[in-house]
Amino acid sequence: MITNISAPFAINIFALIAFFALSGFITSRILAAAPEISMSSHAVEAARAVTQADYAGIIAWVTAKEIKITDNFGVARAFDINDKTHILIKGFPADAATYKDLRVFDHVRVTALSDGNNNRAETILVQ
Repeated sequence: MITNISAPFAINIFALIAFFALSGFITSRILAAAPEISMSSHAVEAARAVTQADYAGIIAWVTAKEIKITDNFGVARAFDINDKTHILIKGFPADAATYKDLRVFDHVRVTALSDGNNNRAETILVQ
C-alpha cells in the first residue's frame, strides 16, 4: 500500500478524487444555504412574431367574419375578416367593396397576417 501511494500516478489520481469530492461538498453546502428564487415572478411571455404571406385560390366560403379559399392543390385555408380588411374588386372604387360583394368561385389573392394562432386577411384582391 505504501508503495502505491508513493507512485506519482497514484498520487495524481488520489488528488483528483479528493479535489472533486471536496468541490462537490462545498457546492452542495453553498446551494443549501442560498435562498430559493421564485421564477414565477420573473417569467416574461415572449413576443409573438407576425408574418405576412400571399395566398391565391378560389373562394369556397365567405361570411362577415371569415373567408375560406382553396388553392390549386386542394389545400383549404381560412382567414379572419374585419373592418381593417381591404377588399379590392375591379370596377369598384378603392375600399368600397365589402364581403357581400365576394362570390363563391371567385379567383382571389389574399395577403394575410399570421401570429401563429390566427390568420387575418389584410387584403383580398379579386382577379
